[in-house]
Amino acid sequence: MRAAFERAAETGLDPDAAVEAVLDEGEDMRGPVVHDAQYREFLELIDRANRPMTPAEEAEFNRRIKEEEERLNRHPLVVDSREYSTVALQILEAISAMTQQTDDPILAAALETIGWFAYFIPAKTRRALHGLIDAEVDDDMDDGALSDANGSAKIARLAIAESLDAWRTVLQATPAAGDGVPEAMIRRLSALDAALAVAFPGAERFRRPGFDDESS
Repeated sequence: MRAAFERAAETGLDPDAAVEAVLDEGEDMRGPVVHDAQYREFLELIDRANRPMTPAEEAEFNRRIKEEEERLNRHPLVVDSREYSTVALQILEAISAMTQQTDDPILAAALETIGWFAYFIPAKTRRALHGLIDAEVDDDMDDGALSDANGSAKIARLAIAESLDAWRTVLQATPAAGDGVPEAMIRRLSALDAALAVAFPGAERFRRPGFDDESS
């Protein structure tokens, strides 16, 4: 593709048309900057990538996937985040039933926030750990997996912060009805946030394009 664009620029042709010609007519894409040895290496790489796995390789691949899934499911952060989600949704249903006659838009918004992030927090926590495990077990893995892990952990912690504010709102709005439940959920979420901070020390330094830019 690069070679097609370069040739188009040199000859004054439309770049898109040049690329379409490469795709449609099978034009040689090597160009003057790609040596035969490099091209052969490229073809060998594609051939290896397209080669079907042997039964033994497929069995090993499936074993590694299963092992990673089991490791993830046993991880304390995954367990704690899922437990939080389950308990939060149960409590949310009970509080909503108790306060459904209350015309309080702030309380309603807080309950909605808790419900939304109850699903979000375990999903992002698990994704963060998935990337962390990938980076640990695969020596050939570049820092992309770790970057994704830090980004997911940062989003999980932001969701926790939003949920903590929402639980504090519920505590202020329904101190009697809560019977100590909001405080317990605040402690549970705070502990989860602290554990994420330890597991992903690079999360706070992760910059989200369009969100964490200095200009935003």
